[in-house]
Amino acid sequence: MKVINTSARLICVQTENGRVDILPGVVVDDKRLDKVKGNNKVVDFYFSEGTLKEVKASPKKTEKELLIEEAEGLEIDTTDMTIAELKTAIAEAKED
Repeated sequence: MKVINTSARLICVQTENGRVDILPGVVVDDKRLDKVKGNNKVVDFYFSEGTLKEVKASPKKTEKELLIEEAEGLEIDTTDMTIAELKTAIAEAKED
């Protein structure tokens, strides 16, 4: 499970397989937390309070989406461009 600690303090969760440290503002991905959520009053309180929040995995971006983002960062008009055209335009923009 991926969680983020929204508080300003370190949270340590003791599991059967060891301790999980969750730093403030840092996303932690640890499978041991799956077993603790729903079985530990303190952890459940942190989730209900909003101190710990589960982070959903973001969908993977396609190659074209990544190229479009890079091209737009270089101020290239990406309207109706293919992947090959995007790669060429980005390479030319980086040369200048």
